[in-house]
Amino acid sequence: METFLHTQLTINNFNNVVYVAPGAGKPVHEDRPFHGLVYYPKQTPLFVFDNGITIASTEQCIIYLPKHSNYRVGHISNSAETACYAINFDLSEELSQESFVMKLKTNTKIQTMFHSCEKTWSKKDAGYYAKCMSLLYEIIYMMQNELHTTYLSPSHKQKLTPAIEYIQSNYLTEEINISFLASLCNMGETYFRKLFHSQYHVSPVKYINALKIARAKELITSDMYSIREVATLSGFHDDCYFRKIFKRETTLSPNEYLKANYRS
Repeated sequence: METFLHTQLTINNFNNVVYVAPGAGKPVHEDRPFHGLVYYPKQTPLFVFDNGITIASTEQCIIYLPKHSNYRVGHISNSAETACYAINFDLSEELSQESFVMKLKTNTKIQTMFHSCEKTWSKKDAGYYAKCMSLLYEIIYMMQNELHTTYLSPSHKQKLTPAIEYIQSNYLTEEINISFLASLCNMGETYFRKLFHSQYHVSPVKYINALKIARAKELITSDMYSIREVATLSGFHDDCYFRKIFKRETTLSPNEYLKANYRS
């Protein structure tokens, strides 16, 4: 779950969104062609994946289905409860993410968004594609936000606030020292690193680099800057290091990322 929900995702293709009526849909899926988010307002059938993961029955949940996954959808006693909405899409990033299920507190809003997305896609009025992309990003945002607020205890969040505020204000212009961040929070570096990772599920350095890479993606796709300029403007003072980190985080070089996301 952490890979999908702690990554700055770039959707490069919204394939479709469908409403799957009770009793409809094929039971066996092989080499799934797209990533998928599936919402079950009522009860979820049993999902059994080739890698051994099983997602058992629950309700009002979102299931993430990885691209290229193989799985079987089992039956439950009351098949009338298994209607769902499914959004299928492609990402610029290559994810090493297994399937997972997530139940959100804002279930009513989530169901409305899936329903609105399906209706918008079906009608295909002017601007429907942009609207569906917007709704998908909003759904992912809500999932990421809920995971963050669920695991981030108020007391620990308060302890880390000085570091987070400093990072957000200075990550584009400074080489941020982790020892300095720890001192801002009045704690030792070892404890700071441990607490930071327990709350954000990444190291401080990876957190900072994720912000820089997200900014670099925006600058690259604007097609207004050279790659060297992008490196500097996104907070990297070494062009080679920037290319190395960008490739590690996205599986693409900056030039490959531009080519994959260029819109003429």
